[in-house]
Amino acid sequence: MFYKTRTRILCLHYFNLAVGLERQRQPELAARPLVVVRIWDAQVLDACPLAAAAGVQPGDARQRVEQLCPEAALLPAAEDHYQQLHDALRTALLHFAGAGRVEAAALGEFYVDVAGLTSAFGSETDLAEQLRTALAPVTMLAPAIGIAENKFTAARAAAAHQAAGCASGALLVADGSAAPRASPRTCSARPCIPPTSSRPSSGSPLRRATAPRRSAPGSGCRPMSCASTRTYVPLVQATV
Repeated sequence: MFYKTRTRILCLHYFNLAVGLERQRQPELAARPLVVVRIWDAQVLDACPLAAAAGVQPGDARQRVEQLCPEAALLPAAEDHYQQLHDALRTALLHFAGAGRVEAAALGEFYVDVAGLTSAFGSETDLAEQLRTALAPVTMLAPAIGIAENKFTAARAAAAHQAAGCASGALLVADGSAAPRASPRTCSARPCIPPTSSRPSSGSPLRRATAPRRSAPGSGCRPMSCASTRTYVPLVQATV
């Protein structure tokens, strides 16, 4: 007699990974809207939820960011650093779950086949907590975790977990249950580093951005205090 193997997929997602890493490097910007801009084409790689709520999306030109969210701090993307961290997370996941169980997707997003692993941890919630502990030496950023019977539902669960704060545990979806709904803002800004082959060689000139235009009253990001003066960081290669 043959039995159908129960499938359980864990989606681990560091939403806005580039923004989170830059906030760690520059904690004085913790209260500011933050947008990470690629060096080689002056387009948005990642945007914090506040900037995303103002309409900023990955792929937007720097000039558009200045129009939609004039209070935002624009930082140059350290893409090699982000990719190194992504690779380190994948290695840690392979050590945790075993070869053949880990699939890397977008920057900071992974899928892990956890079928058969739960018994070793007691429950899926305990498994998620142990996974957080295993990844803590790589980055102290908190990942969103969703566990379900397929990748789509697990990804939706991770997005809902992110919207709920994702400070601990995971959002579990029982087999056959519908995918949970997440806040649109949670899913709006999803960083994605283009393949290396699509980037220009180092040293490519980057046209200087024109002076920002002020947005009309009531538009863009919420008004800020006296710290609302714009922060500009020259878009030159960052030291990692």
